[in-house]
Amino acid sequence: LGSVSLPRRELSCPGGETKRARALRGALRAAVVLGAALAACGLLLAVHLSEAGAEAARGAGASAARHSRGMDVVALREAHDDDEAEDHQNHKSPNFSIAEVGWKVKVESQTGHKRDTTVMERDEQKRKFKIHYDGFPDAYDEWVPMESTRLIELLPTTTSTSSTETKTTSTSSTLTSSTLTTTSLTITTSTSSSTTTPRKYVSLFCFTMARTDNYEIDLVRLQLRKVIGVFDCDEQIVFSDRETWISAGPTFLKGKDEPIMISTFNVKANLTDAAVGGESGARQAAWLNAGDYVKCWQQVVFDGRFRFHEWTVKVDPDTVFLPGRLRGRLMNRPQSANPAVFLKTCRTTPRKCINTLTVSRQYGDPIELQVVGASTDTFAVSSTCSTTSEAGQRCINNNWGMGIHVIVNQNGKFIAEASCCSEANEVQSLTHKCAQQQFESKDPGMSGALEVVSKEAVQTYSDSGHRCKADAYLDMGEEFFMQECFKLLGCEGASGEQLLQDEFCEGEPGECKGSEVAFHPVKSPEKQIECYANAFMDLKVPELHSDLLALSSADG
Repeated sequence: LGSVSLPRRELSCPGGETKRARALRGALRAAVVLGAALAACGLLLAVHLSEAGAEAARGAGASAARHSRGMDVVALREAHDDDEAEDHQNHKSPNFSIAEVGWKVKVESQTGHKRDTTVMERDEQKRKFKIHYDGFPDAYDEWVPMESTRLIELLPTTTSTSSTETKTTSTSSTLTSSTLTTTSLTITTSTSSSTTTPRKYVSLFCFTMARTDNYEIDLVRLQLRKVIGVFDCDEQIVFSDRETWISAGPTFLKGKDEPIMISTFNVKANLTDAAVGGESGARQAAWLNAGDYVKCWQQVVFDGRFRFHEWTVKVDPDTVFLPGRLRGRLMNRPQSANPAVFLKTCRTTPRKCINTLTVSRQYGDPIELQVVGASTDTFAVSSTCSTTSEAGQRCINNNWGMGIHVIVNQNGKFIAEASCCSEANEVQSLTHKCAQQQFESKDPGMSGALEVVSKEAVQTYSDSGHRCKADAYLDMGEEFFMQECFKLLGCEGASGEQLLQDEFCEGEPGECKGSEVAFHPVKSPEKQIECYANAFMDLKVPELHSDLLALSSADG
């Protein structure tokens, strides 16, 4: 452009442009470099000046244009060459061997999908690393060579924010007959980007066993309708003594695209003996449930889906269970060198018993009570009289004392009312009738209301569980049998007693306002709804749900 030299007569004002002038004007429009455009403006201005001034201006403009155009072409070519070289290097030879444990790598999965993964382990000798697919169970982890063509790119490993600021300065000059004015224009461009490390998900496979002739099946149906309890786990099975419906009609279930009928799985458990012998006999028969639940555990192994989840969880139907809270707790795996672990969710290792206590009276025969509990339970008459109950008000109104005596257990839980406060009451004797023939301990153990077992421990039971089978387990509770079986097979018990509020484990479900992940027992649908509502109101307790994986960040 700068090399074009035109006589003044061939570049006229608008309306009278010559062909060469129009060509020059079109060339000026196409100029993308600021320096060349400014030089052209200087050339056009020179037409209106004196002949000597015009020649000088054209000479300066031509020289500036040649210099600017030459520099811009060189810069553009260098930038283009640099981009090509960078793209070629990134595409041809990515250096994935620098990825350390915890780094993020985008990988083409075996099904052809591009997935974000986390490097979990490195094998320097074999030059490969173990990757975990973010948002998927550990069952999909795999070893990938560092030179594999399935590796796509390295991703940021921590939450970070980066920004880039670019400043471009251009200068234009205006020449008049007497002065030269210079104006500078500065353009600032700012860009920012942020990345968040994906969470590693904790997946749960859950199961329960419900009797079909009492309230337990109603609790399970409620949990399905509300998508709570075991139905908030990633996958689940409901066992029963006979096959029956859970969903009243076709309904959606997690992981299913089409509505399906949901029913229980019959493990041919013999629960009819639990209906014999009144309440006491029914309870004791139900506590001797090791044989029935061994059938459930065998079916869990046969089903095989436990292998696709980090943890297997067994709960009772009358347990209010919050899987989101348990996932949050299990984000930090229990400290154990042995991956085959089970959690000791009970504060003690009790035996379930029918406790019979005798309370003395000053007038009349002693009071005899039967209380369901553990063999370690103790009872006493409270030192404070109750004045709010109907019986307490009746004592006051009839001048029989300032209220009524109350019997409580060692945890202060209300057991029963005794006599009016004008009459002395005292626990005279206590006997235990414990159907479970197993030892007890004050040390933490496994609770049947909430059993949490790692995938590796279930696999160990799958491989060697036959070593635990013996006639002796027929007189045991299922939780105690499985605890001792896991220990026999080399699995390790880890602390988990803070996860459960259970009346058989020196706890009390109360109104379910604690931070625990499960509350037991809660035996009616109305009470369960109230319990879940109170638990969900506590927004300070961390929860982890699969829906959160779709978010880049989330509160809580």
